Amino acid sequence: MGVLWASDTEKARHIINVAAFVQFQSNVSPEEFIAAVKEKIKKTKDVRYNSSLHNMLGYWYRMRSDTVLDKAIILIPLTQNELDNKSDFEKRISRIESEPLPKHSVIEILISSEPVTFYENNDGSKTHAAIIRLHHTVGEGFNLLAFLLSIADDQIITNHISGNSEVPLVYKNVTNNSRLISSKNIFSDVVKSISEVTKNASVYYFGLIKPYDNNILHKSTLSGEKILVSRLEKDSEYFLKIKSIKSRVEQCTFSDVVHTAVSASLWEHFNKYAKPIPRNITMTFVATVKNGSFCAIVQNLPIHIDGTKSASEKLLQRLNIIKASRKNIRQSLDALIFYWLASATSLLPTPIVRLMVRCTVKATVSLSNLPGIRAITINGQLLRDIVFWTPNVALTGVGLTMLTYDNRIQAGLVADKTLLSSREDAVDILQSIFKYLDLLEEEIKLKND
Repeated sequence: MGVLWASDTEKARHIINVAAFVQFQSNVSPEEFIAAVKEKIKKTKDVRYNSSLHNMLGYWYRMRSDTVLDKAIILIPLTQNELDNKSDFEKRISRIESEPLPKHSVIEILISSEPVTFYENNDGSKTHAAIIRLHHTVGEGFNLLAFLLSIADDQIITNHISGNSEVPLVYKNVTNNSRLISSKNIFSDVVKSISEVTKNASVYYFGLIKPYDNNILHKSTLSGEKILVSRLEKDSEYFLKIKSIKSRVEQCTFSDVVHTAVSASLWEHFNKYAKPIPRNITMTFVATVKNGSFCAIVQNLPIHIDGTKSASEKLLQRLNIIKASRKNIRQSLDALIFYWLASATSLLPTPIVRLMVRCTVKATVSLSNLPGIRAITINGQLLRDIVFWTPNVALTGVGLTMLTYDNRIQAGLVADKTLLSSREDAVDILQSIFKYLDLLEEEIKLKND
């Protein structure tokens, strides 16, 4: 899918932005950490991060480069307010977010020269902030975790969502398979999937004929200026809560629960600012296909539920509607079709790809919900927390992210400033997701008791 993002360079909309917090031991300096990270990236088997990005005759390509990292991984000074307050730090990221990467680079890592003080350290250690920026041509959010695992001291992954200690297939593929897509590979993938077409001919989403969403979170133009907020869980409360809800509802998935809480939170936002509340909005999310690869999928996310006057009513009914919708998607050809289209775009010049994206991507919101990894160390330093924000694509101006790290939920929201009146609205949407997880759990307990 890299060419899709290479085609969208306006306002740096092709960059995944990450905030990571690294706990430094007292005998390690930021300069030493940077030097170690550079060496780890140079030695990793995945050459994408140690490459330079170029454009010629409408096509994008990467070349191996041993010098591009020198200007891409550096110290960054933060103001005292940015060191003391998480909200001021996130505002700094929102300004950096719209800046381009260093010339030809696919990665940038900015390490705070001073420790942040909004983290408590009781053992004499210091926590430094790291702003990691990845060009989306190296892949989706899965690639972010694969990148961190490639430079981590210990590369054992735990898939917390399924409880399976095996390395998730998608991370294996991302880490081990960085081949260039060719017409031969695409043709082979299509031929292998023909049997799926004969088994099931249903298609859930018709992007070309579907109208653009019409609501206050979807407009015909975006400013490119962003609001970024996050919520970093200190313990496993909500991770365990989602798993508990999942286990109490038949044939329910982790993502079904998350989508339900997102749906209810957005109902609350629409109810506050725009009536009538839309019945549905279009949401994109990332899903895996049968070969372990991944692609974007589209869902009509229900917002207004008939017979309800508040989002807290009939949350279980909302969950069941979403569960049925996602089941239809899983049984349709959508994943294969989107995968084929994304693969085929690698053979097309950028202007055509840009037109295709504009005509087919009509979602209001994107959601990236990643399987978790356990806590990792990099050069002996503990990565305490990590949250990421996805770039906009086309006119999709709101992005939600959720990552399970060390059995804790790390959630982020990014929105174009034309869509939200204030940063407080972004905080409310994100916080309300967790509020509705609480209410959903209470409703299920009452029903089962």
